[in-house]
Amino acid sequence: MKNLFILFALIVSSQAIAQPYYFSESQSNYEALSDSTTVNNGAVWSGFQTFNVPIGFSFDYMDGSFTSFDFEASGRIIFDASHYYFADLFTVSGLQDKGTSSSLSPVSYKLEGAAGSQIFKLEISNATFSRDLSSTISFQIWLYEADGTLELHMGPNTIPTPTSAFGSGPFCAVHHVSNWGPMTYAYGFTVYEDFANLQDSTFSGTGISTSTLTLDNCPAEDVVYIFSQDNPSVSVSPISFSAKSVKIYPNPTTDFIYRKVNNPDEDRVEFRKENGKLVETMPMQEKYDISSFQNGLYIMLILDKEGKILSENRMVKN
Repeated sequence: MKNLFILFALIVSSQAIAQPYYFSESQSNYEALSDSTTVNNGAVWSGFQTFNVPIGFSFDYMDGSFTSFDFEASGRIIFDASHYYFADLFTVSGLQDKGTSSSLSPVSYKLEGAAGSQIFKLEISNATFSRDLSSTISFQIWLYEADGTLELHMGPNTIPTPTSAFGSGPFCAVHHVSNWGPMTYAYGFTVYEDFANLQDSTFSGTGISTSTLTLDNCPAEDVVYIFSQDNPSVSVSPISFSAKSVKIYPNPTTDFIYRKVNNPDEDRVEFRKENGKLVETMPMQEKYDISSFQNGLYIMLILDKEGKILSENRMVKN
């Protein structure tokens, strides 16, 4: 898998934002869903019509956990009734069914895998755009039970003039809104500009305009965009480590972990589960409050400003 981790970040707040999601890109042969469950039941869909879709497991998104979502006909995934938690993996105003009296653009879903590692797959097939009815597009959105990853899988598409079809968009982002009046983002992470030269941006705060943070064109068939809670530039093994360890205490601990800050190159600490899943990032200090962590084994990574791992330490939270 070829990973692309974009280093550019636009921080729109007075303080640094904790980053619960990371972006990477890969390629995988697109396979249309078979034996899937219909969402639109043959009805023509358009505008901002919504359909409630069961996920089939409890999906962790931001600081929430959800067993269903509303699929909005723009392509948006809305996890909660208040519209505070939503994902725009491929969201375009004007996305619609190609049919007029009956659907020619089925929306369906399928659940695959064993309990604990299931993958939910939603497919929008042969859709078009109100601005350009000659265009067609198919794509899937995948949700992973094991680690909360979201993926966009691009299928066959024919879009002669992206600017005509899209207008403003498509958006490719994950969002957590804390207030709609005035509009306030608790956290946003978006990918934008040309798919051959992607940029990414994290943002939070009030009065933020995201209208220009869109893709300029459509990703090619078989492209996969990945929003994961693990940094793809950091590989953590649950068995062995290459970096040296440092003294941390007490270990095991219940509320706090301590260490001396002796290296000026040390910039931040990442606490990860043994499988590599990021739990929290904290600035370098001598005392870390982990009282909110669930009991279990964690990896404490100390990194420099460039993200290089300076030390790796196992710790147990009781």
